[in-house]
Amino acid sequence: MSKLKKENSVLYTFLRESNINVLVKMWEESEYIRNKFIGRDLNKELKEILKERYSKYADILINKADDIRRKIFLHNNKLLLDPLSEHYQYSFKDMTFTDIRNFFDVHKEDFRKKSQISLIDLIDLSDVRKNTPILKVQAFVEIIRNVKPSRNLDNSNAEQLQAIDRKIP
Repeated sequence: MSKLKKENSVLYTFLRESNINVLVKMWEESEYIRNKFIGRDLNKELKEILKERYSKYADILINKADDIRRKIFLHNNKLLLDPLSEHYQYSFKDMTFTDIRNFFDVHKEDFRKKSQISLIDLIDLSDVRKNTPILKVQAFVEIIRNVKPSRNLDNSNAEQLQAIDRKIP
């Protein structure tokens, strides 16, 4: 740990902090920290560098970054996620950031027939700061509330998932 403290005091402070709210604030205020961990997936090269230089702490740093991204995403999209949780009977709060991203990859075209807009158009998985929902999200929430809960929406993703389910013994 002294090696990390000496070579990179910002990452050292980030590693030592355990309060998620303080970590989120550090994340929002430090472009250096965000740039270390932003991307669809944490940069493989960065993972290797972290593991090579700080082998004992790399996984902790990576997991903290993912948890912060998840917390910011949940905060920024609470208005949308609450009715989606009811509709799909999923708990986004219990998902990892990767699970959330995968959910939106699978369901990105859901509701297009009802609203002419898809779920993926309403979210920003790379947003790094807390913010408030925009008006189109508020309007979309009303559409979700008016559609009967079902995992079987009229879209190709649902049909593909059903086909896969039928093929699996």
